[in-house]
Amino acid sequence: MAGLGRLRTIRDIFPKVTAVDEIAAGGKNPLVSTSIPRNGDRLLLNQGSTPTCGHNSCGMVLNTLGKEVDIDSLIKKIPPSSDGIFTRDAANLLSSEGVPSSTFGNRSVADLSRYTSNGTPVIVRITDESGGSRFSHFVVVDGVTTRNGIPVVAIRDPHNKQYFSPIGVFQKFFSGDVIVPRSALR
Repeated sequence: MAGLGRLRTIRDIFPKVTAVDEIAAGGKNPLVSTSIPRNGDRLLLNQGSTPTCGHNSCGMVLNTLGKEVDIDSLIKKIPPSSDGIFTRDAANLLSSEGVPSSTFGNRSVADLSRYTSNGTPVIVRITDESGGSRFSHFVVVDGVTTRNGIPVVAIRDPHNKQYFSPIGVFQKFFSGDVIVPRSALR
């Protein structure tokens, strides 16, 4: 793919980080255990064990929209704290790379369906505070569809995975926070 020659792994950028993914994220991704396998040709990235899900989600969206991706540059622009970055930071990263974006809270799956209906991906934040977990994680939503009669959300996860999440499960863990490229708002 054009522009991916400079893409490095997170291990190249942070070689001495030893925290495991679950610790960095504050828990386990609650969507994975009920996910339905998904194949696709859109870029998948792997954040490794560092809290850079926002940066890597931005990279996947940028690539889908035809922009060159340099995750190292995104991380240097807005270095993550031990908990990652904020929703506004992710929108600022997209905007800094030529994809003006807006953030919204309290959104629904119907909103995600509308935003992604023309093929433009969005970034959402999923959370799980059950059992004392502090899990918060950005993922890319490519659309809302049906698979085998089940309404699902098509997700690219910056743990180098893509899957469909049944809408009922997704709604339980979707924070309502979304980063939308402004081209999807027209």
